[in-house]
Amino acid sequence: MDAYTVPTKKIYYISLKREYNFWSKHGVSYIDNLTAKQYYSNYGLKPISDRVVQAGVLVCSPKYHKNIFTRVYGNYEEVGGSEWNYEMRPLSYELVKG
Repeated sequence: MDAYTVPTKKIYYISLKREYNFWSKHGVSYIDNLTAKQYYSNYGLKPISDRVVQAGVLVCSPKYHKNIFTRVYGNYEEVGGSEWNYEMRPLSYELVKG
């Protein structure tokens, strides 16, 4: 599912902007990713899509998905803390890239 379109693209943008304003006001650490392209570029990835795969829960099998997980966990280093979404950025990037 495209994380930046739920429940709609417009509502997600408004909600995220409000969340960032709240966090800023209260000193919460976050990465400003108002757009899907920023979500990738802030991590140092070349934005190739305006979609972000919500990788919180995936149903996978080694037979079909081993290569992508091997590529992600072998080629990307963890960056920062939870505000970077752990492996979600590179996993989303590789899934969108195809």
